[in-house]
Amino acid sequence: MNGDQTPSVEVTPCETLSEITKCERCWRYTNDVASDSRYPTVCARCATALDEIGYEPYTVTQEQPV
Repeated sequence: MNGDQTPSVEVTPCETLSEITKCERCWRYTNDVASDSRYPTVCARCATALDEIGYEPYTVTQEQPV
């Protein structure tokens, strides 16, 4: 191999479902989503941020199937 060539690497994509919940605000997958009942769809870090900026607490409602 000379200076112009880069080694070839084979990449195989795979798809798996995470067992950890994704925060709806920052999109991180973390175990502490819904740890603050005032903000049930976000992680603890985002719940703290929402509280600091005075964001109104909310609840989650289940959508009815169509």
